[in-house]
Amino acid sequence: MESKNAYRSIFKTTSILGGAQVFSIVIALLRSKMIAFFIGAAGLGVLGLFNTTLELFSTVGLLGIDKSGVKELSFRETDNDKQQEILRFIKSLGLYLGVLCGLCLILLSKYLSILVFENTNYFFGFIWLAIALFFKILTQLNIAILQGIRKMAEIAKITLWGSSLGLVVSAILLYWYDIDAIIPMIIVANVVMFLASYYYQQKENRESYFTNISILVLQIKEHKQLLSLGFKLSISAIMHMMAVYAFQIYLSHVSELEIVGYYIAGMAILNYYVTIVFNAMGTDYYPRLAAIHEDNIKVTLAIREQVVMGVLILLPLIMIFVVFTPLVVRVLYTYDFLVMVNMLRFGVVGMLFRIVSWSIGYVFIAKGDSKIFLKTAVLFNLLFFGLNALGFYFYNLTGLGIAFLVHYIIHFLVLYFIANKKYGFSFDKKIYEIFGISLVLVLLVFFSSFYDDYWLSYVIMLGGALISFIFVLVQLSKIMDLKEVFLKKIKRWFL
Repeated sequence: MESKNAYRSIFKTTSILGGAQVFSIVIALLRSKMIAFFIGAAGLGVLGLFNTTLELFSTVGLLGIDKSGVKELSFRETDNDKQQEILRFIKSLGLYLGVLCGLCLILLSKYLSILVFENTNYFFGFIWLAIALFFKILTQLNIAILQGIRKMAEIAKITLWGSSLGLVVSAILLYWYDIDAIIPMIIVANVVMFLASYYYQQKENRESYFTNISILVLQIKEHKQLLSLGFKLSISAIMHMMAVYAFQIYLSHVSELEIVGYYIAGMAILNYYVTIVFNAMGTDYYPRLAAIHEDNIKVTLAIREQVVMGVLILLPLIMIFVVFTPLVVRVLYTYDFLVMVNMLRFGVVGMLFRIVSWSIGYVFIAKGDSKIFLKTAVLFNLLFFGLNALGFYFYNLTGLGIAFLVHYIIHFLVLYFIANKKYGFSFDKKIYEIFGISLVLVLLVFFSSFYDDYWLSYVIMLGGALISFIFVLVQLSKIMDLKEVFLKKIKRWFL
């Protein structure tokens, strides 16, 4: 019964936040469609490089306190005074970090323009990007606070309001300013998200962001453990962003901006597609895992439940994507972007392995195991860059999809091995059964997509997709009594 309730909890949280994520992803893809229409693949390449710069600086600037903060807030959920103290510290530190990171970006703007674009034409673009960076850091900390105190509905509302208002402004800017709209669009999107996150976070806690510097220094000394853990946890994210950034710059140097645009567009589709699952599940999963991180038996059970639910929720999405990849690309972008179809198909198969390794990987964050985190971060990010460079060299864009798939197979195997040796984690019969059948169905549909006979290919793919949907429904009914869940929903709506 306890396990069934856990599955229902995961499903409920994923449903609440997943609904908001679906809306957010639709908005993001509509924005990508507009960008592709107005400024093409080269424009997407420029936008992607600016956005990756923003992500790298915000990841470095946050010092990992968005992750360690969630862990500490979740762990102190029974101690309201301590939780409020941590919350105040996160807010006040965030303001200073935002200003400091913005100034660093301004100082480095000329060098970044030369490094990324091999000229100084984008010098002022990086300077203006500092504004977006400031608001992005504050937004991420606001969301981390809400996540730590388990206010999931508020996070969903931030996503809804921020995404929709950002789309409207982006459309206006693109229509009037074409490629010159890129930087204003990034700034406005981050300001809007901040305002939404500020509103909902302030409803929960009205503490001021501003703290006297002398008081902040005392707070830093008092919360050294939180900062130390955050820094250790951030190393992995920083390394990943550096690897992504380095490869995008490498790609822009060995090819054209159009190729960078195709790659970034393809990765955006893949990430948007599964963000529905990863973000929605992670928002609840990490705090829940952090709260029980000292009990390896409970941790093992939580990971198993997350793997099962993750695979079952993701499987239908993978099937739909593999079957309709060409249609998805045409709808979301333009005919020119069909060159990335095979890259996407290989990449989406990799997502099946990614959801499993993602579920396992959170245990190292929850336990604060910085040594393992650091070692695996170095390994996987070197692997990421190397596989991508080799894949592109031999098979161009398709090679990047193959690299993505191989990377996450290795990622899954290594993390499982480490978690097994270090914490005694292992899969049970249910996971082997569900993952094994899911993998067979995915591979059937994937290989069928390459058949020369168009009609036979689609008959097999659609048949495989239908079988997978039935399989998911049957499994969900077994583990959480799906019929009872839906009957309760219907009663709430009509009674």
